[in-house]
Amino acid sequence: MATRALHIYDLASLASSSSSLPQTAATTTTDSQPPPTAIPISVEPWQRRESSLKFMTRAVACMPNDAGYASSSIEGRVAVEWFDPSPDSQARKYAFKCHRLANDQGIDVVYPVNALAFHPVHGTFASGGGDGFVALWDGVAKRRIRQYQR
Repeated sequence: MATRALHIYDLASLASSSSSLPQTAATTTTDSQPPPTAIPISVEPWQRRESSLKFMTRAVACMPNDAGYASSSIEGRVAVEWFDPSPDSQARKYAFKCHRLANDQGIDVVYPVNALAFHPVHGTFASGGGDGFVALWDGVAKRRIRQYQR
């Protein structure tokens, strides 16, 4: 089975060449090699870590304060993690199930979480699933704020 690698880049050195680049970028791959890049400068990942999600990653989004990121998978889960490698910071990471609907027999149908986006001011984030729903989440309180129907 291929590893689920997450490569985190510190792009502060590239910010002067383009104002549209963020300070941090997170990418996922299905193996341990960094993804090919369109940036002509050789950039080494700032951190390499294995995804805490068991199945293929569908989306990744960095927090607006560059403290961490959220990633989602095809198994209807979202993981929230922090860049700080200290044990205290890593103890705060968590994952949760979402975008699941019960069918007529009461069995949960699991949908992939295809999109993640953070609000630039409030730090809340939205997830979009294959079920056609968009859910708003409070990452600090670990609660769903609202769910929008199809």
